[in-house]
Amino acid sequence: MAIGFFLALYFVFKKFWKEFFMVVILYAGQSILFYCLTKYFARPRPEFIENIGAVIKYPSFPSGHMMSSVICFGLIAYFFVPKISSRFWKAMMIIFSVLMVLFIGYSRFFMGAHYLTDIAAGLAVGVAWTSLVIMLTELSNIKGGHKHVKEKENYSC
Repeated sequence: MAIGFFLALYFVFKKFWKEFFMVVILYAGQSILFYCLTKYFARPRPEFIENIGAVIKYPSFPSGHMMSSVICFGLIAYFFVPKISSRFWKAMMIIFSVLMVLFIGYSRFFMGAHYLTDIAAGLAVGVAWTSLVIMLTELSNIKGGHKHVKEKENYSC
């Protein structure tokens, strides 16, 4: 959420409205999806005699951490990979993003906060939601007749 906040703040200051609204819609929609899905499925969290982390009381299906991590690192890859000129560093950014998502999923399982199916569902919902919002945003740009201005899309400080 913090990275999403800083991305949104950056895009407001740079007046990159398409990117700003993409971030806002992704995170707001993720919150709504998470709330509705956890209320609908109401799956209890795993219970252990000894807990590694804090005991969480709200339902566990799907994993909100996975949904957020897919959105966060998916956006980072989506926004910055096209701006990197080196194929090596593009690959490194993509690998880093994928590994971070997988690490977050593993940590949720390791901590005993989720079942593997919670994590897989969070991953699937996150990928679907992120892909849908990016696709609709890009299609609205094409249909609206907006042309990308290369100077304006440079995210450098």
